[in-house]
Amino acid sequence: MPRKRQIDPAFFSDETMVELPIEAAYLYIGLWCWADDCYNIEGSASQWRMWIFPERGYTTDQVKGWQDFLVKARRIFPYGVDGKDYYHVPNLKKHQVIQHKSAARCPSPPDGLLNEVAMSTTGGLNESSHRVEENGVELNGVEQSGSGEPPTASDGDKEIIDIWKSVKGFKMPSVKACVELVNKIKSEFPRVDILAESKTWAARKLSEPLKADSKPSQQIWNWMKKAEEFRAKGGSHGEGRGHRQTPQRLPTTEELKASLGKPLD
Repeated sequence: MPRKRQIDPAFFSDETMVELPIEAAYLYIGLWCWADDCYNIEGSASQWRMWIFPERGYTTDQVKGWQDFLVKARRIFPYGVDGKDYYHVPNLKKHQVIQHKSAARCPSPPDGLLNEVAMSTTGGLNESSHRVEENGVELNGVEQSGSGEPPTASDGDKEIIDIWKSVKGFKMPSVKACVELVNKIKSEFPRVDILAESKTWAARKLSEPLKADSKPSQQIWNWMKKAEEFRAKGGSHGEGRGHRQTPQRLPTTEELKASLGKPLD
């Protein structure tokens, strides 16, 4: 059965994908939906034509040609098991977190292929594309360890991050991940006062503390998204059922530090 997947907008401007025929790019999107939850799919071009191009008038040979384009672009990797053809779609694993996997429909690729995939230098949808949770929250690598030098953080960004870090149970893998989340929020939610909302989120955690399995970055993202929605409607985040009332005076960073009993690094 096909699955719902999330497609990052960066896909449409990816340097590799824009060089391919539009039908090949469309085929690739379809493969994401039809691949099993272990990121593999049957290799029949005829089957792909029926799944992804029903009643479109395309021939199996045309689909096979677009299939070959995707192989050359290293977006899919062919392998065979017991005389049958399959393809591995590695970027589905990179950018789609599947929380409740269904049983594998296809046999696993051989180790040699997986080693080849691991050594591949291609970036998937885009080197900067976002990892996507099933519920659509774009984490942009926030829940995974980053590498390299962290992005530049302004003093204001550092204050925001310090507020997040002051919350008991707050876990982020690196400063880089925190800065990336701040930048992503700025880009996606321009109406939001991130510092003010971070303070009220941290204050909320006094009565609703993070749990061991909590994902702070996802909570923060959802909080900022809701704040953006209220501001777009001309209201405040505290309005509406199920949301806290915004205090008359937001706590300062030092007040938060004192109330939470945790030093800010």
